[in-house]
Amino acid sequence: MVGGPRRRRRVRRRAGARCGGHHGSRRQLRRGLSRGRGIRRAARGRPAALGDGRRVALDQGGRRFHRTARPLRTAVPPGVITLLALGPSVDVTYLVDEFFEGGTFRPTGVYRAAGGKAVNAARAAVTMGADVAVVAPLGGASGQFALDDAVAAGIPLMPVWATADTRTCISISSAASGLLTELYEQPSAITGDELARLHEVTDTLLVERPGWFAISGGVPASVPVGGLAALIDLAHSRGIRVAVDSHGPALAAALSTRPELLKINRAEAAEALGIEPQADLFDSAFGMAERLRGITGGTVVITDGVAGSYAVDERGRHRAEWSGDFGRYPVGSGDSYLGGLLASLDAGGTLADALRLAAGCATANALVPGAGRFAKVDALAIADEVVVS
Repeated sequence: MVGGPRRRRRVRRRAGARCGGHHGSRRQLRRGLSRGRGIRRAARGRPAALGDGRRVALDQGGRRFHRTARPLRTAVPPGVITLLALGPSVDVTYLVDEFFEGGTFRPTGVYRAAGGKAVNAARAAVTMGADVAVVAPLGGASGQFALDDAVAAGIPLMPVWATADTRTCISISSAASGLLTELYEQPSAITGDELARLHEVTDTLLVERPGWFAISGGVPASVPVGGLAALIDLAHSRGIRVAVDSHGPALAAALSTRPELLKINRAEAAEALGIEPQADLFDSAFGMAERLRGITGGTVVITDGVAGSYAVDERGRHRAEWSGDFGRYPVGSGDSYLGGLLASLDAGGTLADALRLAAGCATANALVPGAGRFAKVDALAIADEVVVS
């Protein structure tokens, strides 16, 4: 058990008081967030081979990507992003030589990290230099592990301690077949009182952190879809832009709140519109994006794996394409895409800039095992060669 019962209770009391528990205060929450900034600054103090005009060669699976000496269009200064993780998890990735049903296998590599879509997106945004804070319900020893891992990665995570243990999501990558097997627990249940505390902590952060508010990932069955819409309305009442990356009933509820940015994949877009994806990827993706923009009034981005991404805003259609190595570890690539997209937009980048950086983050993520564990230099090098038309 991570941390042991005594240590976990002690840390939980401190974290709960600091981050909106029964005895929390806005001053204590600010102190907790400041500590997170300090951790992130220390992490950014490490040497990094980027932004200096040097030529960088990246070797992934025998292929090389070369970054030219010209200044990168996609470099981003820090931004301000607040994410709500209603379905956090401990993500475990097993690498095996081969995998089949009914067998016994010895992993050649094991990667454990705080995860869930919002946390993965936050990890990517932090990697790209953004100022990020995450609010998440956490429970049990697995929740304590998720908190410790996030802090160690420089992600300020504001926990609301919950009754249910934080879930575990397992991915098994087979070298022989190249296939990925995924075992994902449902998002852990959240009680009404816990949801109210999540609202309180989120509101405190939004007051002090103008910028973007993002809701990413699935919503526990115990949370009414109206609760998600209420959180988005809360952000809008503070004058804050909202980004949504979700699916199912939660996505349907979010559409009516008119978020400024909607980022979903092609299957989720078709489900939201109640249609079957068309055979022509190009026309159907843009067609779905335009229909969704007609509902939200904001920017809509639809991702479609190796086919690239399609975006529609007030200026029209945009497509981002990458022709290099797509990697063999796609878990977390969509989340990394969102993190890069928000990091660029919040820093004042154009949509074209944001699409390049997002594609760079998503692709760099797929080159290494473990969600959101890519290097900034890899993402920037790839982003500089992404074509946006």
